[in-house]
Amino acid sequence: MKVSFDECPYCGQKIMKGALRCPGCRKILTTPEDQAETIKKIMEIKKGFDVKKLIKYSVLFLAALIVYMYFYDHIHDFVSSILSRF
Repeated sequence: MKVSFDECPYCGQKIMKGALRCPGCRKILTTPEDQAETIKKIMEIKKGFDVKKLIKYSVLFLAALIVYMYFYDHIHDFVSSILSRF
């Protein structure tokens, strides 16, 4: 996600687009109605459950597990040879 920036109308500091308050001068930048709507949008975004990510990470985990099980002897010998040097 690309973050876009605006300038604070009070102090000119670079702030995130849609910010509720300027971190530099601490002035409120939006009306209470706009603040409530922005908070509502943020909460809706956080509520979503991403099934695609779950599937992607499950497949990656299973692939890593299969590779580990298939090459267990080679991995074990490699790690043992490295640890024996210390």
